[in-house]
Amino acid sequence: MRVRRLLYALISVAWGTLCAAQTEQPDHFKWLKTTAEAGDEQAAWTLAQLLAQAEGIEADVDLLLRYLTMAAQAGMPEAQVALGQVYERGALVRQDLEQARALYAKAAQKGDRAGLIRLVLLLDRHQTDLDWALKQRAEALRVLIARPNTPGWAYSSLAQTIELQHGRWAQPVRRLALYERAAALGDATGTAALAELLLAQRDDEAAFIRATDLLAELVTVHGKTHAAKRLAEAYLCKAPKAPMIYEADHWRVEYTSMRLGFQDLTGQAKTARLQSQALEKRASALAVWVPSLGAQPAAQSQLWASFVPEPFAIHSALSQNGLVVRRENKQLLSAAWRLGGEALVSEVTRGLLRELPTDGFLETLKTLALNGSGAALNALAEADPRRAQLVLQENAKFLAMRGDFQMLLQVIPQMGPSDQAQSLANAISIMACDYQSALAVATTAARIGETTSTSRFLVIAGELAEGKSWAQRDLGRAVLQLEGLAGSAMALDLFERAFAAGDRAAGRDMVRLLNQRGSSLYDPIKARELEEELQAH
Repeated sequence: MRVRRLLYALISVAWGTLCAAQTEQPDHFKWLKTTAEAGDEQAAWTLAQLLAQAEGIEADVDLLLRYLTMAAQAGMPEAQVALGQVYERGALVRQDLEQARALYAKAAQKGDRAGLIRLVLLLDRHQTDLDWALKQRAEALRVLIARPNTPGWAYSSLAQTIELQHGRWAQPVRRLALYERAAALGDATGTAALAELLLAQRDDEAAFIRATDLLAELVTVHGKTHAAKRLAEAYLCKAPKAPMIYEADHWRVEYTSMRLGFQDLTGQAKTARLQSQALEKRASALAVWVPSLGAQPAAQSQLWASFVPEPFAIHSALSQNGLVVRRENKQLLSAAWRLGGEALVSEVTRGLLRELPTDGFLETLKTLALNGSGAALNALAEADPRRAQLVLQENAKFLAMRGDFQMLLQVIPQMGPSDQAQSLANAISIMACDYQSALAVATTAARIGETTSTSRFLVIAGELAEGKSWAQRDLGRAVLQLEGLAGSAMALDLFERAFAAGDRAAGRDMVRLLNQRGSSLYDPIKARELEEELQAH
């Protein structure tokens, strides 16, 4: 409580709201000052609090910092945390994140709870890309979770740190246990991550039911709109018996109604809802809210800058530089953000804008690929196929531990049969539930002889292609390529629907299929009638 009161007072000083009180110093202040100057850290700490509160004495920022520093240097964890916050926020002194980190670390070494928490949060916000910072963050979190009354987010943060250190798919049992504990303590981030891990447990009905229960809890208890979308995707693309159309449609309607609930608001209510969603770090809300603020005081600008998450930064990088907003560009910049923040995003953006890639840009792509970015590997393959192939062949197992969806699909054919099934399940658990992703899974499954998964994801792709004649035509051709004549009936149905929607190319595909000898659908008379119809129009 004392640290919290001090923090509030420090912020008040920074805003110039503390007023000078009496110019005469009371006797107890003089006595404390004498004692502090003699080396008593408790007196220095008490003086710092009195100066921060400015109760019965003249406010003096320099004196406050002097005694706060004396108490911190003497080894008082409370003072070290308070002084660390001064340096982290840059309210009374120039911001110095390294000094703040060192102070938090000293308090954390003594087992101080506030020091542990502040150290973890600082490393999480500012230094996640450095190996030594990840190691220190992991150590602080392990100490923190060994203490009683640990907050749920600490377990989630440790699991995320393990992912950053060793790869997205490394130590699944350990991460599962950490996310279980986080979810039990009501941490929404941990609950969502636990659901994702459970979805990666291949063809496990019980795990799938538990995952969907967790996602439903995020919707009904925490009001998380995105969890409703994840539920729809889980039933449509990731269930052991997918596609489960009825359940997927239910959650699709729920997600749509939650989104439209925002659009029905007007005036101040709509503004309040938008601000609330921005405070929850929703990228779409931030993309509207932050530009609408205009000129703001420095402290408020810093506050909102700290809230801007990766998707919003990526959106800004794309729009400001005039890049085509393709999924590959977003994923590539997303990988750059995770590895090196804004600086690396800028470097990759510049590289994408160049007509001819430089060696430096190609090395950047290689680094991003080795950190699991499939989009980076694809970009590298376009510019230097040989270099990309070497990256894939020489690092297949390593990349399988770190890979995103695109990377996993490229690595799976390079792996041994015993590892392919789990990596395919991992890819499915994080896939975007759209037509192109479903077809990509079916294609990869066919390459490794997974006939059951091939057929299932062709069916899923068919559901996702509904209403898109080009996708239905494309899928019909893919079915014939992957399943041969055994897929003739499905392919013909897709071609017929695409043709009925006005896709003449699908009609020509129908003619070729009906003329295919050996097929159960072989019907040259119908093929000739259809060909005449096409020629007539």
